[in-house]
Amino acid sequence: MSLTAQNFGFTITPLSDVLGAEIIGLDVGQPFDTDTLKTIRDAFQTYHSLCFRDQHLTDDQMVSFSTQFGPLEEFPEKDHTKGNVEVYHVANVNLAGKHLPAEDPAVIYQRNNGRWHTDSSYMPLAAKASILSAQVVPLAGGETELADMRAAYNALDEVTQERIADLSA
Repeated sequence: MSLTAQNFGFTITPLSDVLGAEIIGLDVGQPFDTDTLKTIRDAFQTYHSLCFRDQHLTDDQMVSFSTQFGPLEEFPEKDHTKGNVEVYHVANVNLAGKHLPAEDPAVIYQRNNGRWHTDSSYMPLAAKASILSAQVVPLAGGETELADMRAAYNALDEVTQERIADLSA
C-alpha cells in the first residue's frame, strides 16, 4: 500500500509487512519545512527504516539532512577515509579516490565492521538512528541488512523477556 504525503509531492511505500518504507520524490539535499519534517519523522516512527533512493549528497549535505533529526555523534577515529567528523566513510579508497591496500588499518577495521552489529551500541545512550548513504556499491555482495529488534523482543515469550530485562551489551 503506497501513501501519498498529502500536499508534499512525495510518496511513502512500505517495503515489507515488518520493517521499512521507501520515500520517492523528495530531495533530501534541501532543508525540510516543518510539515515535511514531521511527516518524515512520523514515517520513521511507523516504519523504523526509511529508504530515499537516487540521492547524491555531499558530506555537508548529509550532515545538514541528518541534523534535522537531532544532534549527531562525532567519530573519534583518525583515519584516511573521512572528511566531516560526523560522517564515516566506509570505503576501500580515501577521500582523494586512492585505493587503500588490504593491510591499511582502515581497511582492516572496516572488514571487521562488516560483521553483524548495531551502530553505537557501546554508548551509554545509543543513537536514535544511523543514516547510510551508499555512493558506490559492488555489483554483488555488500548488502546492508536491517533487523527490527523491537519486533524481535516483542516476539519473545514473557519468561524470556523477564529473564533478559536487566541485560545489556
